[in-house]
Amino acid sequence: MSLILFIFLVPLLFTIPIAFCWKQFEAAGQKGYYALIPYYNIYVLLKIIGKQKKFWWWFFIVFPYINIFMLFLMLIELGKCFGKFKVWEEGMAAILPYVFFPMIAKQGATYKDPATDNRPKKSTAREWFDAIVFAVVAALIIRT
Repeated sequence: MSLILFIFLVPLLFTIPIAFCWKQFEAAGQKGYYALIPYYNIYVLLKIIGKQKKFWWWFFIVFPYINIFMLFLMLIELGKCFGKFKVWEEGMAAILPYVFFPMIAKQGATYKDPATDNRPKKSTAREWFDAIVFAVVAALIIRT
């Protein structure tokens, strides 16, 4: 039973993200098949979110455990490029990308270039919330 579940579940876990990554690459003006090319798809994703020239993004993607948090940041920035700025939207982008990015694709959100886009200014409460979340996550990482 578990082998049959594995045979059907694993291909779904790989094809669904690739399909929506393909769609988002096309929405951002890139070729969709770039989502299939290992390492180059990360370069294109960094290009879409406007971070391809920043060395530290590439530097931290290489290290285990840190790369997971970098992926979370990349997904949050990708959501911002499609106009998703609310806290719950950023949380869903990081924690439930299998739900969030198909939702973006279904809504037909348009891509906004981060270099030319005027993003809304964060409120003081939002700044405090982000700082507290960072402190809690950092403390958990250091303690474990």
